[in-house]
Amino acid sequence: MDILISPIVLAVAFGVIYIVLPLVIHALYYTHTRVVTCPKTTGLAEVKVDAGGRSKMTVRNCSLWPAVGGCAAECMKS
Repeated sequence: MDILISPIVLAVAFGVIYIVLPLVIHALYYTHTRVVTCPKTTGLAEVKVDAGGRSKMTVRNCSLWPAVGGCAAECMKS
């Protein structure tokens, strides 16, 4: 029985290390507040982005939205 448990434990450990851990790191890196230059106002803005990678980041919240509503979130393209 112990011979069978060892490969299963190793497989689970490798799964956590190579699949789950990178996903968690990726989500933590891309879901935080960033300071960017707003192309519409040319001022600085704090934006909170959703995870999705650099090419798929979407703005969840922006410090300029109360004053500048309806932007196209072009600050995420650069």
